[in-house]
Amino acid sequence: MTTIPPSFDAKNPYIELMLRFHENTKLRKTSGGGFGWNEISAHRIAAWEGTDPVQGHFQSKELETLASKLGVTEIFAKRKSTRHFSGLPISWTIIASLTFSTVGGRLCGEEQKLFFNPTAGNLRSSQLAWLRYEDASNSWELAFVRHGSLFRAGTYDDYIVKNCFLDPPAGTSSICLVHSDFGRLVSKYGARGYRYAFLDAGHLMQNLYLCCADLKIGIHSSCGFTDNECNSLLALDGKKNSVVYCAYLGHPGESKSEAQLRP
Repeated sequence: MTTIPPSFDAKNPYIELMLRFHENTKLRKTSGGGFGWNEISAHRIAAWEGTDPVQGHFQSKELETLASKLGVTEIFAKRKSTRHFSGLPISWTIIASLTFSTVGGRLCGEEQKLFFNPTAGNLRSSQLAWLRYEDASNSWELAFVRHGSLFRAGTYDDYIVKNCFLDPPAGTSSICLVHSDFGRLVSKYGARGYRYAFLDAGHLMQNLYLCCADLKIGIHSSCGFTDNECNSLLALDGKKNSVVYCAYLGHPGESKSEAQLRP
């Protein structure tokens, strides 16, 4: 049996094949448009060094009151995708609640952390990032999940963010991005670790769907994003670290643009 060396060496034939497959299955702008990392950086409205928490630790008394206390069966019955959003904003408090219920974290006053999804042998290679729309400035604020908090990473013009996604539903208030550290997985499992990235992403997305059902938030998952642009937005190299999944969120309802299309 052939042994796969556990290292992320691009010259390794197995890793080279994985990278080639990943590169060849990326979505790209057919018109030739798109932004590289330098162009995206130039269009930032504001930027932080990742030390400014946009929402404190997820577990707070305010968050505890959000859940509807539905039973498991009821939540599964209400789980569904929707592309009809009202355009009303989703608060950072709601996003924090969704994040904690999706990935877990440390409870207030407790040393032990809770994790609500498989972590590929405790590697926790899959992480979330959030984009939240600000109507007043027609821009999107980006936040990463780090150490039980959401940390701001920058604010981008609307057209920069829209360039990263193929067909976001009208009225989308927030976008969740699942990104995976392939290098961390491959260091433990060899080239086979590439599979675990997508298994983890699926577990996270299912958790997010169930949390949205509980909080009456609309959600629509998608792989319709342009890989290079999304990776540039999050400052990922697209090889060892890459976006693998995304979801559009919003309050259920009809957006203004949809209403204008009605006869």
